[in-house]
Amino acid sequence: MRGTVVLIGIAAAVLLMASDAVCAEKVVTVEGVVNDDYQLIADDHRAHNLGYGKESEELAQMIGERARVKGRLMTDSDGMKYIEVISYKTVESKEALAVVDSEAASE
Repeated sequence: MRGTVVLIGIAAAVLLMASDAVCAEKVVTVEGVVNDDYQLIADDHRAHNLGYGKESEELAQMIGERARVKGRLMTDSDGMKYIEVISYKTVESKEALAVVDSEAASE
């Protein structure tokens, strides 16, 4: 009887933690521009909400900058999707690279 109560208690605790837990979907690399809505707008025009943590906070301050972001696509217990930033790197815009490439070609 005592073992059954312990098992029920453990199962209840696991279920409680799972209901509030965040579900990791997959690790991705996304390139896009940071906007002032705490999002990364990818080249395919998808808006990725930035997650929580130091890297996300830093990235959110870079409004208008282009970045390559490695992160986990996550869904919280309310169904809200976001990217949990693992790392990021600022990159030049594609337009700027095209200008540099065309100038180099004309020399």
